[in-house]
Amino acid sequence: MSRVANSLDNRPIEYWFSILKEEFLIRIDYEKFSIQKLDREIKNFIDYYNSNRLQSNLNYLSPNQFVKLSTIRC
Repeated sequence: MSRVANSLDNRPIEYWFSILKEEFLIRIDYEKFSIQKLDREIKNFIDYYNSNRLQSNLNYLSPNQFVKLSTIRC
């Protein structure tokens, strides 16, 4: 929870959940998913997001690629 009058505290997690809703949860047929399968699929999405999904704010690299490149430059 954010501090009083400071909505920026939750910005990263709010962004993450918006991506999860826009790119993953909207495409699911909930009647066919069990809790275990949903858990597995969310973990797969997290892996996809970190390893394969290119992001314009990271110079069209995945987060993992960006971190590797950042550590090499330091």
